[in-house]
Formats: sequence, structure tokens, C-alpha cells
Amino acid sequence: MKRKANQTIVTIFIIFVTFAFGISPATAKKSDETKIRNHIERWGEQCKNQVAKNYRASNSEIRVSVGASERQSIDSGDLTFSDLKRYGLSFNWEVNQQNGRADGYCNVNGEGKVVDFEANNEDYRSSSSSGSGDDDKIQAYIEKWGRECKKAAAQNYDASMSDVRVSVGASEQQSIDAGDITWNDIQRYGLSFNWEVNQRNGRADGYCTVDGRGQLADFVANNEDFRSSNSSGSGDDAKIQARIGSWGTNCKNKVAEQFDVAMSDIQVSVGVSEQQSIDAGDTTLSDLQRYGLSFNWEVKSQYKSGSGYCNTDGDGNVVEFRQ
Repeated sequence: MKRKANQTIVTIFIIFVTFAFGISPATAKKSDETKIRNHIERWGEQCKNQVAKNYRASNSEIRVSVGASERQSIDSGDLTFSDLKRYGLSFNWEVNQQNGRADGYCNVNGEGKVVDFEANNEDYRSSSSSGSGDDDKIQAYIEKWGRECKKAAAQNYDASMSDVRVSVGASEQQSIDAGDITWNDIQRYGLSFNWEVNQRNGRADGYCTVDGRGQLADFVANNEDFRSSNSSGSGDDAKIQARIGSWGTNCKNKVAEQFDVAMSDIQVSVGVSEQQSIDAGDTTLSDLQRYGLSFNWEVKSQYKSGSGYCNTDGDGNVVEFRQ
């Protein structure tokens, strides 16, 4: 009877300690280990997805592992779950494909987002000039970004896509063919395209630049020769529309610079009174070249918003910007 009473007392004491002092250190440590393991798996997938995207690789071609020093710290218990949430993790990655391999590392922050991605070694056997496995990616970007330039030309001249021809700038194409421009260069600096519009009533040509995110940064007409029967009666309509597109892009660039937002988050339009004058034929190409244009702009993004206007001179340069 006395022994049974002692066992009861011990049980009550254990329950009291558990509630009074919380989970035992051993249990807490095991819980932390489980969380760490789950986060390593989940964050490693983020790194793996980045590799797959950059190298157009399947998941079976990619291996990802925690950095050696961090692995040692985790195994020895020096790196806790709180440390992971505060500092994130570093992963080593390796991709092995039929035409070659690459390896490097990626850093993931405490929220599981890839904040740094670097390639240490790349060894690809390519039949094209760059020899770095970038050729297919470069061609894909040229085709995709060229369409953006083509759309801008078609829109500015009210032309069909079949009326527009677009090609990479001659000097850039030579650099690409020689392997002097890499996929990383294109992502960093973007590309320049030459465009040409041929319609029944005339033709025009010029260039457009696309930034490293594939967004139109500049659209310029070099030559225009149109025979127009539209309202202005002077063949100016297509030229006016081209300048509206080009100068509006300059205003858009200014907004993007001020607000640090994507071009797709910005809307730009000619001022209402000026648009009415253009539509009525009261504003001519000579007027634009003499006085410039005024544009209304608006920013609509998830984190930022704003509106205002910008004025351009007769060369399309932004000379006034107001919010």
C-alpha cells in the first residue's frame, strides 16, 4: 500500500514539473530537429526550382544539399531552428544534363525565398558558338523580347504583325554569334532590336530596347515615309502616333525610375486636351516637334501607388515630372 502511494506521488510530481516548467529539453530538441529537417526539405526545393528554371532541367537532373559548414553546425546542435528563421540557409546545387553540367550555390532567407543564386562551374558541350549551354536560352529570349518590340511597332503604326519585321541589332548579333554576350549579360543589360514597318501607304524603321526583364524600355523611329489620307492631310498621323508611343515610353521610364516598379505596373496616356486636339487634327507634327507633349501617368502595384504628369520637349526628352 505504501509502495503504491509512493508511485502515485512520483506520477503527480512528474505532471507538476511538466506543467510548471514546460516541455523537457529532450522533447524540445527533438521538436526543433523536426522543424529544421522540414525547412531544409522545403527550402531546398526552392533552390532546386531555381536551378531547373535557369538551366531548363528536370528535377531528376538536379541535386541539392545543405552547405558543408552549416550541415556540421546542424548536426552538432550549434545551429537552431531560431537561427534558421533569422539567417536562412545556404545550399549547394549541381545539375547534370546530356550536354554538360554545372554547379554552384544558392542562399535562402528566413522566409524561404532564394535571395542569391550563383554558378561556380559550367561545362557544356554546345554545337553553337557560346559553348556555355546558354544558346537555347538566348534564342528563347530573343524570340520572346523581339515580340514585345514587334507589338510596339504594330501598335504605334496601327499595323498588323505581318507588316512588321524585327531583328537583333547588328553589333549585338555579332557579339552573340562570337560568344561575347552570354545569357547572364542579356539578363543584366537587356537587348536592342531593329524594327521595320512596311504598309501600303508607306514605311518606317527604327529601334527599340528591352531591359533584362523583357520590358520595353525605349522605342525610337529613325525614318518615316508615309502617304496618309487621314485627318491631318499631311502624312503626319503615323509619325504623331510613333512619337506618342516613343515619348510615352520615356515618361514611363521616368516613373519606373522614381517608384522602382515594373513597367507593367505603370499606365501612361496623352493629356486629355492634347488628345482631343490631335484627334481633331488641330495639333500637327510640327506642333509636337515645337512644343512637345504632356502625359498623365499612374502607378498601380501591390505595394506602391501614385499619379501625376510629365512633359516632354520636341525631342521626346522628359523636361518636367510631377506627382
